[in-house]
Amino acid sequence: MDKEDDQRPYYANAYFLRWDWSSMVSLHFHELRQMIRLTRSRLPADRDWATFYLSQVNNDSPLIRKALVEVAQEVHTDAAAEARLALAKRKDPRALGLVRKALSQRSIGILDIRAAGELAHGSLIHLLRRHADSDFEPDLINQAIVACRTRNRAGEEFD
Repeated sequence: MDKEDDQRPYYANAYFLRWDWSSMVSLHFHELRQMIRLTRSRLPADRDWATFYLSQVNNDSPLIRKALVEVAQEVHTDAAAEARLALAKRKDPRALGLVRKALSQRSIGILDIRAAGELAHGSLIHLLRRHADSDFEPDLINQAIVACRTRNRAGEEFD
C-alpha cells in the first residue's frame, strides 16, 4: 500500500482484491494498523475481512489481541467467530470464556467448534456434547471432544 492509498478512503474488499496473499505470513506495522482500524468499521464486510486477515497472519501483539477480543464479543457475526478462533489459536486466556459463551448458544458454527478443538479444554466437553447429536458437523464436534478429553487425561490444569 502506498502513500496515495493512505490519503483516500477505501473499503477492505477492494484492498483484499489487490493484496498478494502469498506474503500473508506477517504484516508491516502500517498494514496491521490498517487492519485493526477496519475491525471497527461500520460495514460488516470490512470487519469480516479485516478479522479474517488478522486471524491468518503470524503477527501477534497486545493491540491485535485487543482488536480480536472486541470483535469476538459481537453477537452472531462471522467476524466474531473468526476472532474467537484466532484467539484460541494464540492461546489467549480470554478465548475460553468467549468460546464457552458461543457454545452455550442454541446453534453454533464451524469456527467455534474449531476454536474449542484448539483450546482443548475439559470444561468445553459438556457444551460440545449438547451439539453432538445434531446433524451439524458431527465429525468436527467429535474431534473437538476428543481433543478436550485427551488434554484432560494428560492432567493439564485448566483455568
